Amino acid sequence: MPAFYLRRFANSQNQLWVRDRRSPMPGLRKESDLAIRDFYTFQNIHGEPDGRMEQVLQKIEGNAASALRRVTSSVTWGRPITPEDKTDLCVFTAFQYVRGLRKRREIDPAYQAARS
Repeated sequence: MPAFYLRRFANSQNQLWVRDRRSPMPGLRKESDLAIRDFYTFQNIHGEPDGRMEQVLQKIEGNAASALRRVTSSVTWGRPITPEDKTDLCVFTAFQYVRGLRKRREIDPAYQAARS
């Protein structure tokens, strides 16, 4: 989950109530500890870090964060959502749907090469 989205649910100390699957005890965790940085950066076929997917996601998340601020603002509350904001939120939702370890493995050339 992107950090900007987690922040919307955090308390004033940037903490969220979390139930970790590995631990039976729920508790407060810092938002910064929950977000994974460079999750989609992998080594390309030349052995160099490739962060192109991170750049795409950064743009998508930035657009969605702006749209989310506008549609939840007390100034614009009740107004119709613009087509651009709808698009940004839909694209963000679609990317969230397919995001995760499985998709990251599918786009990682090193993982693909190991499976061949």
